[in-house]
Amino acid sequence: MKSLFTKTCLRTAGLILCIGILSSLSTGGCMDNTKNAGSSGKGPIVATLPATILGGNSVTLNGTINPNGNDLTWWFQYADQGTPYNLSSNSASLSGNLGETSVSATLTNLSNIHSYHYRTVAQYSGGVAYGGDQVFHP
Repeated sequence: MKSLFTKTCLRTAGLILCIGILSSLSTGGCMDNTKNAGSSGKGPIVATLPATILGGNSVTLNGTINPNGNDLTWWFQYADQGTPYNLSSNSASLSGNLGETSVSATLTNLSNIHSYHYRTVAQYSGGVAYGGDQVFHP
């Protein structure tokens, strides 16, 4: 049995409220769907979602971003599980005029003997916002 800690942060009336839930799982995997509203409270809202395993040592990383009025550049950071982030997907731009938007990036030629962790990243004029850490095994 594995434990799972899920932390969700919501921004309301200028405040950021974070709630953590600890649960047990009988199957593998872990998820932290932390949403980060940025240091100013007006930054993008970023979430990292579970990956889609494509087979053939390929995976699609998934997330959502609400730009919250900020033009931004987004990408995914990833690395072998248990090590600092040292790899990045290609980046893309997202207009601040959009609402919550699904984002994804496909990675290929991954090692099937490693598990990886990853997160969604959004850089905007006020700084950088991160989604929570997720884990996958290709």
